[in-house]
Amino acid sequence: MHIQSEQIEGKIKNRQRTEIISLQERTAPRRLSTAQCSGIVDVLKPFSGRKARVATYVTDGEGSTLGQMIVVCLRAANINTEAGMATILPWSGFFSGVSVDGEDKELVDVLKNALSVEGGLVVTPGKGYFAGNQATGTETENAQAVLIVVGVKRLNLLPLSSPSPCSSRSHWLPLGNFATSAPRQD
Repeated sequence: MHIQSEQIEGKIKNRQRTEIISLQERTAPRRLSTAQCSGIVDVLKPFSGRKARVATYVTDGEGSTLGQMIVVCLRAANINTEAGMATILPWSGFFSGVSVDGEDKELVDVLKNALSVEGGLVVTPGKGYFAGNQATGTETENAQAVLIVVGVKRLNLLPLSSPSPCSSRSHWLPLGNFATSAPRQD
């Protein structure tokens, strides 16, 4: 009986450890390693001299850190890159993931692939900001060519096998969905 109890406790500890590690991995900040950046640079070298802008939300330190890492990789590939960290005010919601859009469609497609495959980032469709958000610098020549918006990290805290409760709008986090400090009085 005592051996069976120890085996059960061991299984519980292993399960808890596995769940803690899984939660840590899902909530860890997004980063690019040196190897990932080198892979991105290798893919982008043929596009040397092209233009891009990287923008992030004012309230997102984690996204700005990742955005700055993307800027470093692009500049290492000799892409003329504007750093627009903390230049989007999220009045009407946050975009999640990384979006790449612009007039230089060839570079847009290569960047989407490089950030996803080489960088391991979640690259999502869309412009990365919404009507009603205030974004500065989006009218520059660089931003018109390619605008990379680093949105907030989507934290799916449900077990990975569970469907997302907001799967139909998985890349948009409206401000109205965030908890407020006072309970709602209806």
